[in-house]
Amino acid sequence: RLGMPYSPDLTPTKELLFSLHFAHVTRVPFENMDILNRIPLDLEEDALFDKIVVRNRGGICFEVNCLFAHLLRKLGYTCIDYAARWIKGVTGNPMRRHRV
Repeated sequence: RLGMPYSPDLTPTKELLFSLHFAHVTRVPFENMDILNRIPLDLEEDALFDKIVVRNRGGICFEVNCLFAHLLRKLGYTCIDYAARWIKGVTGNPMRRHRV
């Protein structure tokens, strides 16, 4: 899906990380069709792989960033998941509704 060759001998380098990130953000789209169709989210790794890789779909931030984090961890990177919020033009302290 990312259009990159795979080798079991990959070493987790900064250059590889930059290439993976670029491929991810340019080939895996944000899309919220399941939310609009009231289809519940399934954040299990197998379900995300099926939706995004096998069925060639995108997903919301929770889905695409979760699957990308799984990939990075399998390649030997350390990842930390965070919840985030949009604050531009908002008063108060809005709920965290995004995964980064």
